[in-house]
Amino acid sequence: MKFDGGTAWTMLDCWLREVREHSTPQKPLKQRDHARLPWVMGIAVEPVGARDDSERIACRTRDITESGIGILSRRRFRTWDRVRIHRIDQPGEYVDGVVVHCTQTVGGFKIGLHVN
Repeated sequence: MKFDGGTAWTMLDCWLREVREHSTPQKPLKQRDHARLPWVMGIAVEPVGARDDSERIACRTRDITESGIGILSRRRFRTWDRVRIHRIDQPGEYVDGVVVHCTQTVGGFKIGLHVN
């Protein structure tokens, strides 16, 4: 899949199309606007303003929606931290997002990212 240089939303839409080909949406809960699609993918999360690539944190996706991505991380992020999400399997592809929640779980943190 080739990214045409549009907006971050366009990149998220490309990722969603790819995931929809192989996943069945989970039924949305009342508090959610969009159905989640299970998505397991290695990613790197980089805090906005990072000095270099060494500040990227290896994470794993849990799911994806039309407005964001759920991930698992060994590092805690603060709510409202701005981040850049990089796909490990496709260098150069990324979206920018904001941490909307971070909940401790066994072995790390469940993090919700709203993609802008």
